[in-house]
Amino acid sequence: MSNKVALARTDNAAELERFREIQRLCHRCADEVAGTLEPGVTERETCRRMRRRAARKAA
Repeated sequence: MSNKVALARTDNAAELERFREIQRLCHRCADEVAGTLEPGVTERETCRRMRRRAARKAA
């Protein structure tokens, strides 16, 4: 999606930048948690790890 199209779908540039910050945070958390997974870790536990990591990073 081009920046023009993305900007048109948001109220303003600040909102778009905030969305991008959150997206980067989520990608970092997913990458970090993926590195800790091993057989037997449930989807529920994986989600819990991602929520905790995101909360720590957002603080």
